[in-house]
Amino acid sequence: MMVALTIAIPAALLQPISGDTSARAVARWQPVKLAAMESLLDTQRGAPLHLVGIEIPRALSLLAFRDPDAEVKGLSAFLRDEWRRSRRCTRHFN
Repeated sequence: MMVALTIAIPAALLQPISGDTSARAVARWQPVKLAAMESLLDTQRGAPLHLVGIEIPRALSLLAFRDPDAEVKGLSAFLRDEWRRSRRCTRHFN
């Protein structure tokens, strides 16, 4: 039990930092993927985050860019060719 807690407590404390870093990296380097993951079709300033059917105003902009009024590009801002389809995902869902 002590070994499990020794590993679990630091991991639980570091996980939000890792998630924040990953989310900001996706927003910066893969904006199409961010728009697809969040089902954001239109570009929005102060984009909301949808969590289990609840809309949290400006949360996506805040989490992705640390600015609640930041612009988050939607899928319609990118050419359809940039919407890459993963072969693995396509194989399972087509």
